[in-house]
Amino acid sequence: MVRSDIVRSDEAYVNEHELLLVNCLDSDDTPDVPPPLWQPTFSTWTSLITVNNSVIQDNPVAAAVSFGLISPRDKGLLVARIDVNAVRDPLVLYIRAVNSVLNMARHLYARDAIIRSLNDHIVVLQRLLSKSNQRTKEFS
Repeated sequence: MVRSDIVRSDEAYVNEHELLLVNCLDSDDTPDVPPPLWQPTFSTWTSLITVNNSVIQDNPVAAAVSFGLISPRDKGLLVARIDVNAVRDPLVLYIRAVNSVLNMARHLYARDAIIRSLNDHIVVLQRLLSKSNQRTKEFS
C-alpha cells in the first residue's frame, strides 16, 4: 500500500516524463517542469522503508525486496564489497526474497485449506437444516 502524500501516482509520474520528453524534442530550452526526484520513503505492509534502511541488514526490509524495492544504502554497501561478496550478497537478498514469498504462499495455502473445510462444513449444515425444515413441515 502506497501513501499518496509520500509517493506520487504513477500516472502523474508518466505524464511528467512525457512532458519532459516532448519539451526536449520540440525545443532546446530547458523544460519548465523539474525532473522527478526519488522519494525517500516507501510504504510496506508493516512500516515505512527509508533511505537509512538496509535490505542486507534488516529482515523486514528484505521482505520488501519481493516488491521490487532496493534502497540507495544497499547500493553503497554492495559497491564496497569485494568480488566474491558482491556475488554472494545479492544471492542472499534473492534467497531472502524468495523465502518471504514462499512463506506468504504457505500462509495462503493454509488459509485456502481452512476455507475449503469451512465450505464443506457449511454444506453439511445446509443439508441438516433442510432435513430439519422437512421434519417440521411433516409435524405441522
